[in-house]
Amino acid sequence: MVFSDSCPGCGDPAPLAALGVIAPFVAELIGAPIGQRTGYRQCDRCGLAFFDGRYTDSEIEGLYANYRKPTYVRVRRSWEPWYRDSVNDAFVPGSAAVEDRVRFESEVLASGGLDRPLEYAVDFGGDQGQFFPDIPIKRRLVVDVSDKPLLAGVERIPTLRAAPEAPDLVVAAHILEHFSDPRALLAEIRDLISPNGFLYVEVPLERPRITSWHRSRRYGSWTRLVSHTRLSFIPCDFASGVARQLGWRIPWFGIVKQSEHINFFTSSSLRSLLESSGFEVAAERAEPDARAGPLRLGRLGMAAVPAAS
Repeated sequence: MVFSDSCPGCGDPAPLAALGVIAPFVAELIGAPIGQRTGYRQCDRCGLAFFDGRYTDSEIEGLYANYRKPTYVRVRRSWEPWYRDSVNDAFVPGSAAVEDRVRFESEVLASGGLDRPLEYAVDFGGDQGQFFPDIPIKRRLVVDVSDKPLLAGVERIPTLRAAPEAPDLVVAAHILEHFSDPRALLAEIRDLISPNGFLYVEVPLERPRITSWHRSRRYGSWTRLVSHTRLSFIPCDFASGVARQLGWRIPWFGIVKQSEHINFFTSSSLRSLLESSGFEVAAERAEPDARAGPLRLGRLGMAAVPAAS
């Protein structure tokens, strides 16, 4: 793991807002020590919040190679016994959650000016290909680490650069919050996308709410004390999760935890990231109360086009 106080959105040094700990299930999967410390930071320039522990390529492989498969589920439930498959299962092809997500995406893209059939689109992290917008698309490709069976007419490619031609649309939904270097991904998309193409990005709205107590030395000592055993960690972590779902601040005895999401966006920080990566935002929409299965995560969607040189 690499630690950096540089904002992954704009590059400025970001002050520490809270002391945190790597989620123990993540630590087990990536080979980090249980109780590994991290810092939660908020950038004064662009407004992005992030954890300063950035996963390396090998750690990302350890975390996502068996994502939501039996080994992943077993390790995660050993530290988060409330974890269930309901979030993932909510987005199986044909489900109401998929229909709602496609509706939201399609409306944002239409507001941004996408009103034509497309020759070719790529969904980065597109699972089985169920998240393409509800518009005519001649050829649909996904870049995804899973080996799930694809929907009829959908193709899988290993990387964006394996795309056979410049796509008319790239979808990057619920991806940027996971990436250690989201600017690098957007720069790659900008290099590959058609000059008249569209980019659709969507991120959750789940920014932790913290207080000055959470960056104090006493709080750091508390997290160090409770982070090493399941008996002490699990109730504190559960209370923190409930507080976040209800819109409360993380309790004094709660845990500021770095899990799979390491970047936390607002409208201004996502817009800044897109603009600094060579895009112009054409439309945006937010639904703060949107749910993923039983969890209230919210969502922010933006349609963008390549900015003029």
